[in-house]
Amino acid sequence: MTGLVKGPLMKKIKLEEYNEHSFKEAGFDKAILAFGSTESHGEHLPFGCDTFVSYDVALEVASRLSRTVVVPPMWYGMSQHYSHKPMCVSLSNDTLTRVIREVLESLVRWKIN
Repeated sequence: MTGLVKGPLMKKIKLEEYNEHSFKEAGFDKAILAFGSTESHGEHLPFGCDTFVSYDVALEVASRLSRTVVVPPMWYGMSQHYSHKPMCVSLSNDTLTRVIREVLESLVRWKIN
């Protein structure tokens, strides 16, 4: 899925596609942070499928809302329970909570809820 929403007026909704000027002009007041994990889902699915799904859902929701931007997704979660599987990249609960809190505090600082 691209960051452009199809329709009569195509609008960008991915934060990473903006620059300072276009971001300020867009007047966003809401943001969506998608997150998933990087972990094994068996031999048939990619390591990033949790984030792929949550990011696509975030883009679809934002496309239906006004003044809403989707910030880059969090690719890491608390997946220590899968540490026995190949390429489980995990954060502790404390680290994950702190990262999410700091991302949200950054958004609030820019008047985005």
